[in-house]
Amino acid sequence: MTITEYKELCKKDVLRIGQDVKEIKLGSNVRSKIHDDLTGHVVVYQPLNNYAVIMTDIIEYEMMTVECYLSDLEAV
Repeated sequence: MTITEYKELCKKDVLRIGQDVKEIKLGSNVRSKIHDDLTGHVVVYQPLNNYAVIMTDIIEYEMMTVECYLSDLEAV
């Protein structure tokens, strides 16, 4: 693979990630594409950095925050 082909491939991936992230906003309910047990709502949203913090329920009365990439999340 040439450098030019690699750059074009990276551009396509970035565009695809950007399209997926548009659905997610601050306060959106999301779940992880990677971890089956991670669901919650977005409390920190930084689309330019591909960064989010999710607040999730461990048990009914315990809350936990998890840092993750926006591209690893999908809207519920």
